[in-house]
Amino acid sequence: MSQWGNKDRREVGVLVQAFNDSNVITALNTGNVGNSTSPFTAANGFIVGNKLLINANVINLAYNQNTYTIASIISSNTITLDAVFSGSNTTVANIAIQEQPKWISTFGLGAKQGNATVVPGRSQNTITARNVYGIDRNEANIAGNKANGFNSVGWVHYKTWTTSQGSVRHRVEPLVAMSKNFNANATGVLNQTDAFDMGTSADRILPNS
Repeated sequence: MSQWGNKDRREVGVLVQAFNDSNVITALNTGNVGNSTSPFTAANGFIVGNKLLINANVINLAYNQNTYTIASIISSNTITLDAVFSGSNTTVANIAIQEQPKWISTFGLGAKQGNATVVPGRSQNTITARNVYGIDRNEANIAGNKANGFNSVGWVHYKTWTTSQGSVRHRVEPLVAMSKNFNANATGVLNQTDAFDMGTSADRILPNS
């Protein structure tokens, strides 16, 4: 099994139930077309280590706090995350799968589980799922992104911070270099359902670019 995929956002078409401070996610059948009570299968991208985007249709700029790592597949309608859900209790959350490298945890290796508000494990030297971006060929060629250090297509870890002297710093670490067809379909056309993690619904501008 590959340790990463080539889709920044893989639609699932199902609603889920998630409760604050619980790491259990349950699929719901709302009667809508495309929804199912048993969608959590490998064919739909539900593999331990893949990332689950909860409230996937909402742009959340607070360090991509919609992103969680799948810890286990209990059944075709129940999974667990490697960190507790930090949002409000919901039974209408849209979800999607992100196929970033499977070894990356929600808050970074060695970080304790915790609420996203306290930002555990997000030091400058910790790779966290919430700081990993899928960069396609268009995003890699935006002038502002290049100025911030983005110069390759694939999975990239990105951190920005302000020093004690007030200077903004950017750190870009390519994790997996991919071909120009990263996040594209079989004919090379870019997938237009990028993860909503870059500031706009068009999803073509990375943070601070």
